Amino acid sequence: MLSGRFDRTGSASVAGLARAGPVGRRVAPLLDDALLFGPLRLWQARRRPRGHGWLGSPVREQVYRELWAGAAHACGATLTDLGGSFYELARDGVVVRVMGQMTPLDDPVAMRLAGDKGVGLRLLAAAGVPVPDSLAFSLWDLSPAYEMLASGGRFVVKPAEGTAGGDGVTGGVRSREDLQRAAVRAGLFGEQLLLERQVEGLVHRLLVLDGQLLDVVVDRPAHLVGDGRSTVQELLDDENDKRVAARGQAGLELLALDLDLLLALRDSGVTLASVPPAGVEVRVRTVTNDRRPVDSRSCTSVVDDDVVRQAVAAVSTFGLRLAGVDVVAQRIDKPLHATDGVVLEVNAAPGLHRHYQVANPLQATRVADVLLELLLTEAAVSASRPSRGAGARPPQRPAVPHLRTAAGSSRR
Repeated sequence: MLSGRFDRTGSASVAGLARAGPVGRRVAPLLDDALLFGPLRLWQARRRPRGHGWLGSPVREQVYRELWAGAAHACGATLTDLGGSFYELARDGVVVRVMGQMTPLDDPVAMRLAGDKGVGLRLLAAAGVPVPDSLAFSLWDLSPAYEMLASGGRFVVKPAEGTAGGDGVTGGVRSREDLQRAAVRAGLFGEQLLLERQVEGLVHRLLVLDGQLLDVVVDRPAHLVGDGRSTVQELLDDENDKRVAARGQAGLELLALDLDLLLALRDSGVTLASVPPAGVEVRVRTVTNDRRPVDSRSCTSVVDDDVVRQAVAAVSTFGLRLAGVDVVAQRIDKPLHATDGVVLEVNAAPGLHRHYQVANPLQATRVADVLLELLLTEAAVSASRPSRGAGARPPQRPAVPHLRTAAGSSRR
């Protein structure tokens, strides 16, 4: 079933299975994928190396090992690969450890708080940060979500917490059948779900450290370019083959056969069996986690001061030092209120590779260099400090090289 047909009876049956208990929640997404794509095609697609870019995969480890090795060279440090995505970096007897994209800058409570999307949106709204309209609901009761869906427009369904990298997220939801199927996939990661109104615009990732803007990357959702001969399915297979062969340098994620892909194709007016004309772009995702480097650009110099202030306020809401703030807007050289832009979420473990894998690498900011220098400097200060007795004043943090402050001043 290469066309990815939608069937109302099938979606209702699968949604009922997902509410039958823990086993049903695990089986329902697999069954619905088989209904949409056909068992044989689904099996063929999933013979690829799953986990191509997942935490702990060889491809992701290689990308982050090279990233931290470059930072170590820039900072005059040495790198030791401890295995399992753990790296030890040392300079002048001072040692710090990182794990892939994760650093020891933030405490786990603040990170978990930022990872709870429902709570996070409430906190951001209370702090005056613009966020999308949203509704928390349960896999066991979709009726509140149906009511919001009836207001019209397109929506995004996602797990309320516990996921990253776009896992369980489906955009382009417009009908009850779409919602049922999207809820089944999000429900694989937890019973509590979130429905958000889909905001039009590009996704901008603003990396913030200690109240200062380090970098901005703007992403386009993944797309394929027709050659006038190949079907969308064949173009998709060819793109994934290229990504596997590039070992992470053409993107850390593969383009999966899933509901988000089908709904993006529907919005483009095509199916997996369509043959796009030569040179015509076909958008195949609504989420941007699996974009290619050519789909991203570093664009720090064009950010409006108000956007920087909103991003810094969003990060401080959770008490984080380092975070990636996803801003959706048509453009970020104007205030968010002027473009109906929103802060989508705050990522406490931001994908550092996104700031390197861009179409304009010469303009990219080597964010790992800045982070490693800060980590080593703070560790050196801590190691040289005598034991503090009760009531002693905590030391000041060392200054951090940065690009933009919340007030808009520039400094390097």
